[in-house]
Amino acid sequence: MARFVADTLDLSRLPSPTVIRDLDYETIRSDRLADFKRRWPEWDQGSLETDPAVILQEADAFRELLDKQRINEAARAVMLPFAEKSDLDVIGSLFGVARMIGEEDTPYRRRIALAPEAYASAGSAGGYAFHALSVSTTIVDVGVTSPSPGVVEVVILCADGTDPEVVAALVSSVNARLQSDDIRPLTDHVVVMASDALSYAITAHLVVPPGPDPSVVAAAARSSLLQLAGATYRVGRSIDASEISGAAWSSNARRVDVSPAGVVVTRRQAPRCSSVTVTTEIAGA
Repeated sequence: MARFVADTLDLSRLPSPTVIRDLDYETIRSDRLADFKRRWPEWDQGSLETDPAVILQEADAFRELLDKQRINEAARAVMLPFAEKSDLDVIGSLFGVARMIGEEDTPYRRRIALAPEAYASAGSAGGYAFHALSVSTTIVDVGVTSPSPGVVEVVILCADGTDPEVVAALVSSVNARLQSDDIRPLTDHVVVMASDALSYAITAHLVVPPGPDPSVVAAAARSSLLQLAGATYRVGRSIDASEISGAAWSSNARRVDVSPAGVVVTRRQAPRCSSVTVTTEIAGA
């Protein structure tokens, strides 16, 4: 567990802060026309859409909408959960974290959030995770545990399809970084290893009522299950059966039967989904 931000916190799911305002063109247009009427009571309210006054107010309403949207975008640009691309690079610079070559926004955002963990040393779990993730963009997750006093076990998870020799080289690189005198606390014995993949396959059978296109329901369920599989491909991340059924469920389903009944992994394993199969059945057919 990180001290400054939960390592498992999905920043993308945070709600928009109140500084971000909901925008609606029709509301802005109506307000401007009402204000125009108050300022010029003689104006004919029944004028056509081609009335120059209406056209001008509509044009200005659209410009106002763009201005307010720009304010929303500017507010998002300075917030870690919402900043993207160069805006995210600027936030990273405040924490002394540079984007690695080829690093996408999501893993870069995670490293920025973990950066304060490394200020003192790699003594915390988050600190070790930060330094390990900073070795290569092919490392997608890091598990840090202490199986016995003074021993720190660091398990790295590499992207699917990574060559075993590449994984071995990454383990060596991470170990070299974490063994550095300015990172590893003197009393820690650090052991770095690659995670073991626990393969599993998801099958889901949906019973849908007559009406909805079964193929559309199945496609939506498969997409949701693939998203779950990607999000849970983490070191030591077990998956409950309710998570699988919940991902497959939708308002267009009457019943969902899924397999497996959960996936349990050890602290050195990561659950890797090999396939997702979704079948459908029309209720009463």
